[in-house]
Amino acid sequence: MKNEKIKVGETTYDIANGSCSLNNLSGYTATVAIIIGENSIEDIHRNLSGNPTIIKYSADGVEEWRSSGLVYTGKMRPDLEFPVRIDATTCSEVMDAVVIVEYRTPTIQDEIMAQRAQMTGLNGNISHLSKITGVGVEVQTSGQPTLEELKEAKRAEVNAACGQIICNGITVELFTGHEHFSLSQTDQLNLFGLQAQIASGAQEIIYHADGQSCRFYPASDIALLIEKAMFHASYHTTYANSLRSWIDSVETAEELQGIYYGADIPVEYQSDVLKAYLAQIAAMAGGENDEADT
Repeated sequence: MKNEKIKVGETTYDIANGSCSLNNLSGYTATVAIIIGENSIEDIHRNLSGNPTIIKYSADGVEEWRSSGLVYTGKMRPDLEFPVRIDATTCSEVMDAVVIVEYRTPTIQDEIMAQRAQMTGLNGNISHLSKITGVGVEVQTSGQPTLEELKEAKRAEVNAACGQIICNGITVELFTGHEHFSLSQTDQLNLFGLQAQIASGAQEIIYHADGQSCRFYPASDIALLIEKAMFHASYHTTYANSLRSWIDSVETAEELQGIYYGADIPVEYQSDVLKAYLAQIAAMAGGENDEADT
């Protein structure tokens, strides 16, 4: 099996299959795992910094999409043992050295501020023309977004990020090893529909991981997958709701700029359900640490 690719500027990179979740949703931050190969991390960083256009290719070399609006954040994290594809012969993961880079899409708030800059420039031009012509011109072009407009833009940013993170799905350790499963609305309906088969006593369930053929899974594995999928979707929905409560409460644009998807929400804006989720996550993390210490 070959690797998917991205082309940045004049350079084409192999990437870990399924690792590219870049898209055009407003305010979304995503990563892509670039296989280092014969490139240096410095050269990759330099190329990504200087070239805003990305073309994504499938493993078969077919162009899937291209974008010139994505913003490279400059954040990079090397991983010397990263699963980049599945070996078709052994059905095992092939590991390789990658650098995980971060991109984001322009937010609605970015666009509002860009429009504000345009309006400021237009006002300057109008003032200049008025002086040299002696003709007074009245134009309402303040371009200053109101706080409520900025809040609405931030809410849209949160909604987009939440929806995309849920759709990106989860990686679960099953009898076949670690496998990734997307969770679009269709995926969720298909997956949760398998509960009826489990309830009827089926011992094996047909399903498939991302990019894989359908196979028989033990019913216990599908039950675990459903449990983790439900937790993933419910947690992020709950988190986004509390994040919007925080957005509603701020009184200045400066406060609003400090809010983003993934931020730690102040306790006073956390719903009781989110508090319960956070306690559960902390307990699970504590259990994993205890096991690692033994």
